[in-house]
Formats: sequence, C-alpha cells, structure tokens
Amino acid sequence: MSDSHALLRDNLYRAYRGSIPFNEWMGARYRRAGPESAEVFVPWRQSLCDDSGRISEGMLAAIADMAAGQGAMGISGWRVQAATSSLVYSKTGDLPSGQGVVAHVRPVFHDADTMLVDIALHPQDMPELAIRRARARMVIVRRLDPGDPFDPPVSADHPDGFSAFSEVLGATVSVKEDEIEVVVPARKFYMGNSNRSALHGGLVCSVLFEGSERLLAQDGRRAELLDSTTEFLESARETEMIVQARIRRAGRRLAFFEARLVQDIAGHGRTRIAQMNATMTFQQE
Repeated sequence: MSDSHALLRDNLYRAYRGSIPFNEWMGARYRRAGPESAEVFVPWRQSLCDDSGRISEGMLAAIADMAAGQGAMGISGWRVQAATSSLVYSKTGDLPSGQGVVAHVRPVFHDADTMLVDIALHPQDMPELAIRRARARMVIVRRLDPGDPFDPPVSADHPDGFSAFSEVLGATVSVKEDEIEVVVPARKFYMGNSNRSALHGGLVCSVLFEGSERLLAQDGRRAELLDSTTEFLESARETEMIVQARIRRAGRRLAFFEARLVQDIAGHGRTRIAQMNATMTFQQE
C-alpha cells in the first residue's frame, strides 16, 4: 500500500462511506496501513494541548484509538468497518512540550469477528521513546462489498481555527463532594462513522478523560495518568454526552477513579455508552 497520505485517507473514507470529521479536526496524517503495521502522525498544535503545552492525555488516548482503526483497515485489506470495544492504555514516558505524536500499530490477533492490535505512541522527533502504550480490541461492524456505491467524501465539518478542545466542548460542570458530572453538547465534528451515525471512539475517550481530570483538579492537586481501561458498551450517538466520574479511593500518591458516559437515547432512555477505570498519580510539590 502506498504511503501517500491522500491515497490512504481516501481509501479510509471510501471504506467508511464518507469523511471522518473528528480525524480531520485532529489533523491526522496517514503514513502507512498494511497487514503487518500501520502508522499515523498527528502534528502538534495548541488546540490539542493542556496548560503545559503538551498534547493532553485525552487527545493522546484519542490518537491511540484513531490509530487502532487505521490498523484494523490495513489488516483487513480495507474490507471492513471496525469499532473499538475496549482500550487498555498506559503511560510509559513523558511527551515533550511542542512535539507532535506518531502512532505505530501492529496486529496481535484477528479472527472472523474481532481484531487485537498493539499501539505505541512516540514523540515525532524521538522515535526511540514510547510515551504511551495501548492495546485495542476491535469489533467488525460491517463487511464491505467492493461494488457498493460510493460518494466521494466531502470536507469534514469542524470548527474554524481549530479551537482548543476544552473550549469546543462547551461543557457544564457540577460537583458534589467526590463526584462530578460534565455535560457536553453535541457537535457535528465528533462523528467517527457517519454511515452508522456513531461518534468517534477517540472522542468518547477524550470526554471521559476530561471529566476525570476536572474531578481530580477540584482539590488543587495536579495528577497524571498511570493506567486506564475503557470499555465501549454502545455506539455513542449525535446527542448530548453526560460524563459522571467519582473517586473510588485517593491517597497521598495515588488516586483510583471511575467514569462513565451516558446518553439519553430516543426510545431507550438513559443508556450507558462507555466506562473507564483508571489509576492516577499525584505530582509531588
């Protein structure tokens, strides 16, 4: 498979029957996608960063999820649509300020219905340093017929100027002791699979992280992620997202917390879409 970004992008959009707005907002550059490996590059820009000038944890998790999808396409020969069912994600190094991220993906296992892929994230100028490692289980949600009709992808609908993600969220926050609720309105560019009206799995990860980080910031201490597991229970829809996070236990050095994302789905009521358990470490003054 050619490593042309434009060709890989168009193959991806052809497989998903249209553009992937969240990928475009993130500025993804597709470098490789084959049966043995895949690679995606996300350049640095301020709108992806936290206050430190580094790409935020939620955005790093989103990059891992996005790269897992690219890996699934390469493994399948561009013959399926896949969705993440679980993402296990760990910190293994520090990302320098001002650095974009390269995601390397390799297959571990696949059968008729699922794929398992490993993802390593590296700073763009430091390929020897893996700053995050993840393992994603992908579920095949649709098999593609090469003869299916296809309309050329249109430009994604994303905010002009690539506003900071925390600003784009437009979230409202309510706090009660050791719990927090973050309500995020719908945005067109959150879409990951327009063909299924499903929001991007990386967006779901980012919103879960956002709620959890706001919870842990309530006492004024800064915390960094060590490990997390996210389970995707249902497809997220183009409607308001509600993140409910709570601390299970917080000590002097470590905090254990859980977060869930729910949506009010027409005909189904309030539905749990995804859930995350994570371990954080408090930075020492």
